[in-house]
Amino acid sequence: FEYYHSIGEYDEIDRVWTSYQSLTDSLLLIERDNKKYVVDWYEERIQKDTEIAEFTDQLGKQKVQIIILIITVVFVLVILILFLSNIQKVRKINLELKDQKKELEKLNQTKSKLFSIVAHDFISPLSNVYSFSRLLVEDHKINPEDQKMIVQELNQSVENTIGLTKNLLTWARSQMDGEIFNPLNVEIGQLMKYVVQSISSQAKSKSIEIKVDQSEPLMVYGDPAHLEVIFRNLIANAIKFSHPEQSIDIGMKKVGDRVEIKFEDHGVGMSDEVLNSLFELKEYHDTRGTAGEKGTGLGLIICKEFVEKNFGNMEISSVQGEGTIFNISFPAV
Repeated sequence: FEYYHSIGEYDEIDRVWTSYQSLTDSLLLIERDNKKYVVDWYEERIQKDTEIAEFTDQLGKQKVQIIILIITVVFVLVILILFLSNIQKVRKINLELKDQKKELEKLNQTKSKLFSIVAHDFISPLSNVYSFSRLLVEDHKINPEDQKMIVQELNQSVENTIGLTKNLLTWARSQMDGEIFNPLNVEIGQLMKYVVQSISSQAKSKSIEIKVDQSEPLMVYGDPAHLEVIFRNLIANAIKFSHPEQSIDIGMKKVGDRVEIKFEDHGVGMSDEVLNSLFELKEYHDTRGTAGEKGTGLGLIICKEFVEKNFGNMEISSVQGEGTIFNISFPAV
């Protein structure tokens, strides 16, 4: 500008001045734009920082809410598990109480039935004993035949009472928790021989022959006292329901790891109805034998309990009018 002014080139001076003004305006525009860009960038950065801060705050709140929700869900699950567990315990307790109630009801029914049996089957023969003994004492004109009949009736009544007493005592002991169970190795042939001899008078009174078939010594594992009660009751039952001059067949043999014992009579047999209710303790079950012998069925109930207690099995088959077979088995030694 100074150069063109010194030489007087005024047109060039105007051109340079115009260029200068144009360049200055451009620089001012650029500076203004730069300042505006910086301001916009800062404003945008502030806005972004604000949004990030708000998002971070929301995220923190959501984390707290999620943690609270998880804790709540876990707490609810724990409460639910405890509740379900308590329900199961309550149900179990209720079932146990129901079972105990049924057992108590069963025991009460058994007690009532037992008292009824005792009342009937003890009083009846004792009344007979009292009546016949009084007749013998007070009436001195009884002929020998009637006297013999009265003595036989007295003997039968006493025998029935003794048998019932033994069964009741045996059954009562079997129901006690403190009952002693003493299983041993037992040679059943010797035990059976002893039982048959001890009950022979009862068989002779009806002219009944007891046949025992044993080809070899047989050892079983069981309580000798229980086995004696089982054998005695089954033989007595066979005698009771056999007709005079019949026979009772007892067979013993080893089958696999068990010893099987069969008691077979050829007497009156049983109907299906009697067979199905054989082991039910009834208030009064008049099971008279072929000679009028009385009974309650308690002996067979004892037999079944003792057979099961001595690891045995019992099977019964009977045809009415033809006889009955009791098959029992015990572990062989």
